[in-house]
Amino acid sequence: MHSQHGERFGKEAGDIRFAGHSRIKDRLRCQFAYGKGSLNLVRAMALVVRRYPSAHLLLVGAHSDPAYSASSSYFEAVKQEVARNSLGQNISILGQRRDISALLHVCDIGVLSSRTEGLPVSLLEYGMAGLPVVATQVGECEEVLDRGGAGLLVPPQSPRDLAKALLSLLDSRERRALLGERFLHRVQNLYSAKAIIERVCLVYTQVLESNRTEATCGESPQDGLRA
Repeated sequence: MHSQHGERFGKEAGDIRFAGHSRIKDRLRCQFAYGKGSLNLVRAMALVVRRYPSAHLLLVGAHSDPAYSASSSYFEAVKQEVARNSLGQNISILGQRRDISALLHVCDIGVLSSRTEGLPVSLLEYGMAGLPVVATQVGECEEVLDRGGAGLLVPPQSPRDLAKALLSLLDSRERRALLGERFLHRVQNLYSAKAIIERVCLVYTQVLESNRTEATCGESPQDGLRA
């Protein structure tokens, strides 16, 4: 596959990026910011490539948007860390992209290395793409990943733990497939538009039935006997 900027991201025979032939994708939602933990991810990659020299990380997100100008120094720090660890051949900083779905489908593992989060949309995107995931134990990540049943959870700000989790997936194609399938089903059943609409409809139905019951109970026995 060739991207719109000419980069080549398709897999070739014998090219196993991450786990022998895998690629890690870290979705930085439109920003390079301290809270996203990109530096820790780069440091984890430095450990991963010792065992898997062809492992490749894709970092996606805007770093020149004026709205995120305060993060420019952090972006520079990430680039310097990549250079310091000689990871130029293992990490691609892609910037703002509109072909996220296509990128996810040439990846084998989704990574969320944040220090802080709410409910990360990127995590749900990984799930819908059927990717096995490594995420930090922040925000709603534990709940989304079923307390570790649908993905691997690691402490934030720990490159060594992050690398260990990534390596455990790279070591087992079967485990990647199992966790990817579990996470896909979990996102489809709990976080898809269809699942959310069904839950909202259920709440409305319960409220209407409750109001109807209260109205019936509130009627006086004499109400039906009046002339």
